[in-house]
Amino acid sequence: MKKIIYLLSFLVLSKLTLAQPGQQTITVSLINDAELTASIRNLFNGLSCNQEKVVNYSGIPSFNESDFDFTAIYESQKTGKSEIAYSVKHKASTGNSDFAFSVFMDKGVLKNPMLIATISDRSKIVYHQLEENKSFEVSNIDKVVTYSSHDVDYGGETKKGSGCGNCVSNCISDAYTNHGWVSVWAFIQSIFVPATGVGIAIGCIASCCN
Repeated sequence: MKKIIYLLSFLVLSKLTLAQPGQQTITVSLINDAELTASIRNLFNGLSCNQEKVVNYSGIPSFNESDFDFTAIYESQKTGKSEIAYSVKHKASTGNSDFAFSVFMDKGVLKNPMLIATISDRSKIVYHQLEENKSFEVSNIDKVVTYSSHDVDYGGETKKGSGCGNCVSNCISDAYTNHGWVSVWAFIQSIFVPATGVGIAIGCIASCCN
């Protein structure tokens, strides 16, 4: 796998390493891997969710393969976790939100596709769990953090009784509240993009959805 070396800083953003008080870090890198690109494309095209419903519930301008830049894959990794997350960004923007299609790799398997939305003022991130019919929202307005979880009909089938979606939402909430990520939110607001948000969720899929 060829990594394109970019340094994410406050001025030039291409590779980012975030650290929180517990010394856990998230690294986001831009990579170029044709085989991985093909695998993520195949997973996207195999989604059971309804494109129109995804657009209606998420506010994304459109939800087709051609809408995402599959030539640029953002790899998110967290120290101490075996999972890796991969994201491809939506080519368009509503003016208020940025979107990315994200998947997690655990033990060589891509799983749990999400649509991640971040608001342009960096005050909110929404995790749309496309195969679990769940959405989870984290808001940070004037340093007051709130969470909300919703059952959403994206049009796909879920594994009834698996509890994966609820578990992931609770796990993401725990990552923000009990593992220091809220405390560094002010630092990362200026560079908060979907790929960093999915990085915070790393570990949740492996622990909840096996």
